Amino acid sequence: MQTRVSLAIADLPVTVLDDAPEPSEWLTERCKAFHRATPDRADGSAIAIHRDASFTLALDETVVDLSHESGAFSVRGVDFHMQRRRCGLPIEVTAHPEAGLAGILRWAVGLRLIETGGLLVHGMAYVFDGSGVLAAGPSGRGKSTLSRLIRERVHLLTDETAAVRFVGEAPVVYSTPFAGELGLVSGPASAMLESLLFLSHAPEHCFEKVGAADATAKLLGCVFAPLAGGAWLDTCLATAERVARSVPTYAFGFRPEPDVWEKLSDACHRAVPSS
Repeated sequence: MQTRVSLAIADLPVTVLDDAPEPSEWLTERCKAFHRATPDRADGSAIAIHRDASFTLALDETVVDLSHESGAFSVRGVDFHMQRRRCGLPIEVTAHPEAGLAGILRWAVGLRLIETGGLLVHGMAYVFDGSGVLAAGPSGRGKSTLSRLIRERVHLLTDETAAVRFVGEAPVVYSTPFAGELGLVSGPASAMLESLLFLSHAPEHCFEKVGAADATAKLLGCVFAPLAGGAWLDTCLATAERVARSVPTYAFGFRPEPDVWEKLSDACHRAVPSS
């Protein structure tokens, strides 16, 4: 039996076709708010997943082969192999029967966002008084900790994985169904991005302005897709630089104490310095 569910993630249409014996609870329940009306036919938005009991598990790493032309790519994860032969065709996935759908879908969405001028970012994001803030960082930098400390003060979009796309010339930050350790999924939501932060743990709260070039490099390090070179990297670099030049950008070191909101509010929501 094939499960067919259509989603809209960061306004990006995604149709999942999965022949797993049992429908994924993550897809049918946790992502329910992201469901959309199913289109009449599968097209470039489709991700077709075939479950193979003979699939050989790989080492604990992901190998990515991105074509310099035609939009083709291949991703070999621990428990799945994903490929697209050219832009406009469905993404084809062969996966172990127990491979997590969230991990597969995160790769597919991340790569499709890059080619459409967006980014899927390791970062928590929230909205306060209409302003969107993206706080990015690799694992261990404090995304879940900060989310936990300020969740009662803000509308939390995500505690782990945010999307950024441009609407005209304005960067917009979006929620995604890819939750972190807090398991928070807000449903589809977005806001104009007003500040970009790069998180770290520190003995005391501290903000430091980050220049556009440094911010671009830092943001690239948080994008969900390892890019070695070629057209994909060029596209990703151009988008990261565009984001970094569009909003005030800071390095934010914080200690895990309740007063972190006061520091964050002072810097980002009371008197945002000019970029």
